[in-house]
This record gives sequence, structure tokens and C-alpha cells, in this order.
Amino acid sequence: MEKRPKLPSERLLITALFGLLAFGIFLFLSFVIGARAQDQIAQDRGSALQDLAASTAAALSDHLYERQREVGLLADAEPIKHVLDAPQEAQALIDRVHSRLPHYVWMGIADAHGTVRVGTEGILIGHDASARPWFAPALKGPFIGDLHKAQMLAKFLPPQPDGEPPRFLDFATPIRDSNGTVIGVLSAHGGWRWAQEIALRLFSADHRPDGVELFIYNRAGDLLLSNREGATPVPPRSAPNGHALLEWSDGRFMTAAALLPTHAGATDLGWRIVVRQPETVALRLAHHARDTTLIAGLVAIAAFMGLAWLLAGVVIKPMQAIVASARRIEGGDTTSEIPTSQVTRELYRLGEALRGMTSTLLRQKQALAEANEELEARVAARTHELQDAVEELDALARSDALTGLANRRAADERLDYELKRSRRSGAALSLMLVDIDHFKRINDRFGHEQGDVALQAVANTMATSLRGMDLVARFGGEEFLVLLPDTDTSQALCVAEKLRAAIAALELPLIGRITASFGVASLTEPETSASELIRRADIALYAAKGAGRNRVMTVEESTVPDGI
Repeated sequence: MEKRPKLPSERLLITALFGLLAFGIFLFLSFVIGARAQDQIAQDRGSALQDLAASTAAALSDHLYERQREVGLLADAEPIKHVLDAPQEAQALIDRVHSRLPHYVWMGIADAHGTVRVGTEGILIGHDASARPWFAPALKGPFIGDLHKAQMLAKFLPPQPDGEPPRFLDFATPIRDSNGTVIGVLSAHGGWRWAQEIALRLFSADHRPDGVELFIYNRAGDLLLSNREGATPVPPRSAPNGHALLEWSDGRFMTAAALLPTHAGATDLGWRIVVRQPETVALRLAHHARDTTLIAGLVAIAAFMGLAWLLAGVVIKPMQAIVASARRIEGGDTTSEIPTSQVTRELYRLGEALRGMTSTLLRQKQALAEANEELEARVAARTHELQDAVEELDALARSDALTGLANRRAADERLDYELKRSRRSGAALSLMLVDIDHFKRINDRFGHEQGDVALQAVANTMATSLRGMDLVARFGGEEFLVLLPDTDTSQALCVAEKLRAAIAALELPLIGRITASFGVASLTEPETSASELIRRADIALYAAKGAGRNRVMTVEESTVPDGI
């Protein structure tokens, strides 16, 4: 009689076999599918951070470019062009503009040799600025200087809270006389605290995901700004132009970077905007799904191996049928069923248990697929929220907070569009600049709050008096720009007179009646630039002011020679 093999050996063999089977299925479901889900989540999270870095960089670049344009427009003012002959008028204009633009710490004019002729509150007049980094480049064209500490101005400004010298961004542009000759440089020093507030407002907690931090570096790699509290971590040697998981000095972070974009004709500062989010936060959903799957799989494997061990004492033949069926399921045949043996109650139960476990694993696979779909949906929803935040920032960047009208940036974009349309179709196009008369008196006599009331009343009157296709924008201070598509000079004059009369008919509770002056310019040559059209309207506006205010004039009616 043959000696029977010992039962414990059979149990170990069968238990190991089914344990390997379950482990193989678990590996396939958890690591293959889970790894793909994690990679997709990491890619989506990185793309979202990249979009956030790019939108922040674009918005900051727009603010810097607006400051450069402000300085350029000021350099075209008549008192500035005659600074050598009448410095008192230029000084008065500089002081007046500086009082309205508090983000500039100092504004001044140096002649072609570098001697400061005009300065805010008389500061630095007579000093030699030829060696300053903004002077030589600005003789050739508009210039934005990188962030630096104050030198000449340090002793004239109050001390900073941290005891360090104040830091500036230089905005400078050449001043040309009526013949186009460079006669000097207009420089404005923007306070770094203003730039910090702009960047941090663009990156406020209301518009960014949890744990995301902002870092701005200059071309040399020096940190300019961060919203992080506490010690500044050491970044990787080079942040990616896209996004990647990188090691910082304080841990591993999903990191994205974008270069500060440069507008046409503007100085390339070479700044890099870097955003990061801790890996544990960025991949939180993927880690949770992985851990849940791991625990569920381990529990299922343990339970399955326990059942296999307890039921391994039956005849091998029915077990072979069960193994063969399990192998078919492992191969992907989900229609195959584990057979139940009628030989013994134990084998019957084993078959039933294996059927249940197979069903559980398949449900887990289905659950993983559904979890993956849910994760993708949540990532898509988060991406949509980020897009909404970017659109909200873009809308805020194109509207004036006080009047609700379009702002300077939106006006420039619409003017550029209408010029291109007029060149293609030959349609007429007119533009007018509107300035509230004696606005400074209103502010001085009634206060800035009533000045704001006057601005809002004028803005509302013009907005409700124009066609839907027209555009009215706040161009700066008490000045408005009105864009009239498909409108020639005679029609524009009628519109301007209608607006002038409507404004003159206003009766404000404390201020009383107010008036406004209008300068009208129309597109006469297809290749006329936006700046030229604005300049002609500005000339007409100054003529209307000089002729007594509360009137409408065109550049042809102006006594100021065209070309100034």
C-alpha cells in the first residue's frame, strides 16, 4: 500500500498556488491601473500649476508694461518737451502727475548730459545722473530697469521699517523736441512695495490651490519675492520651463515655472515666476486611492489564503479543475466560473468561496476604474475652477474699479482691433478724448470722495448715451477715451456735442454743474497708428481746454501745429 503524502505539504502547496494567483491579480489591478492613474493626476496637477505660473507672469508683465506706457505718454506732454526753456511748467506737471500716481517714489527729468533739471518736490535737482543705469539706455528708447537698491535717493527718503534702503524699478524714456531730437530723459522710480502688492494680489489665496507657494527670481537667480512665511528654501539648480516633481531643500514639490513675458518694445527683465505645491498635497488623491487599493487587496489576499489553507485537505482532482478555471479567469476570461465539487461539503464551500473572491476582485477592478473616472472628473473640475480664476483676473485687469468702464489696457486692445478692421474694410473710425474741466478744484474743494462721484456720474452719462458698438473707457485720472467705429468726423462731432451737452446738464448734489472738454480725431490714413490717433485727439483736447473749456474741437481746429 502506497504511503500517502502528508497533508500539511498539500496545504502549503495549494495555499501558495492560490496566494500567487490572488497576488498576481492584485498587482495588475492596484499597481498597473493605480500607477497610470497617479501619472495622469501628476500630469494634470503639473499642468494646472503651469497655467497658474503663466497667468501670474502675464498679469505681472501687463502691469509693468502699463507703467512704461504711462511714462512714455508723460514724455509726450508739451511742458515736458519744453523743459529746457520752461522748467517751472515741467516741474509743476511732474509734481501734479506724481501726486496722482503714488506708486512712483520719484519722478524727474535729466537733460542730455545727465544733469537733473526737474525732480519730484525738487529732489536731486542739479545732481549728475549720467552714471545711473537707466540714463544711457533711455537715451535710445523706453527702458525698464531691474530691481535695485536706492543710491542717490536713499538720503532723501524716509527709512524703511526693516532699516534697508528702499528698492526701485526704473521706468525711463527719451524726451524729444518737435524736431525729434533727444533733449533728455524722463525717469520714474516705481516702489518695489507696489510691485510686491500687485504680484501677491494676483496670487491671493482665493485664486490658488492649497499649499501653493510663489517665488519670483531675477535673471541672476536671486529671489525677488515670495508669498512664503518663514525661512526661504533653496530651490533646485534650475526650475523647469514646464513642470516636474523636484527636490527642494525642504522637501519634494510639484514645481512649475514661467518666464515673465515681454511686450513688443519693452525691456526683457528675465524674471522667472516659479510656483510649487508639496508632493503630498498635489498627489493626495492618487496616494489615497493607492493606499485604499493596497489595504483592500492585502485583506482579500489574506482571507483567500486562509480559506485555501483550511480547505486544502480534499481530493486533488477537483482542486485541479478549480485551478484550471482560476487560470482562465487570470487570463481575462471573466465569463468562466469556479466549479463546485459535489464530492465533499468542504470542496463545495471552497468553490463557492473562490467564486465570491473572484467576484470581489472584479468589483475592485470596477471600483478602481470608477475611482479613476472620479479622480479625472475632480481634476477636470479643479482645472475649470482655475480657468474661471484666470478669466476673473483677466476681467479685473480690463476694467476700472471706480467707474466700471473699460480701463486703459482694454481700450488699447479695442483700438488696435478697430484700426485693423478699418484697414481691411475701409470703414470710418473716430476717437475722442474727454477731460472733466477743473477736476482738481472739485477734489480740492469738495474732497476726493466727491471727485469720485463726479467721475462716476460722467462715466454713467457717456455710457448710457452711446451705441452698443461704441466703447467708453477711463483713460487715466479724470480723462476718458471714447471709440466710435463706423463714424466719420462730422458724425463724431455730433456725438461729442451730444455728450458735452449731457454732461453740462448734470446737477450733482454738492458739486453742482460740471463740464468737460472734448478732443476729436478721425482716421484719415489707413496706416495711421493707434498712438498717432490718440496724439491727435490729445492735441485737440488741449486746444479745447485752451479755448475756454466746455467745448468740442478737432485737431484741424487746434492752433497747436500738427507734429508736436
